[in-house]
Amino acid sequence: MVSGLMQTLPTRMRPASSKANAARHTSDGDRPSSILLLTLSQGAGMNLTDATLALLLAAKIHGTDEAIRKTAKSVVKQLPRSKRDLIFKVIESRKPMELVKHLGANLEP
Repeated sequence: MVSGLMQTLPTRMRPASSKANAARHTSDGDRPSSILLLTLSQGAGMNLTDATLALLLAAKIHGTDEAIRKTAKSVVKQLPRSKRDLIFKVIESRKPMELVKHLGANLEP
């Protein structure tokens, strides 16, 4: 499942695969979404599509409201100010998991 996802991601969004990187992230409790956020933030910055992908992955991987809020707070800092309103709505929502599911169900192809 994950390898299929990695093949569909553009090259700039694929996490670096090195033994040193893997060893560093297994001992300190980092989650896969943290690695993804680090990878997404490299380069020219983050756009709304990248932020939405991070939220959808946090919902899929962790499945908790708190994980989605934490991810949203992390990505909102990397977005241009004009694109932050949707992410702030996720942060302030009573049920961010339902909001992210709604966002995912209504994405345009």
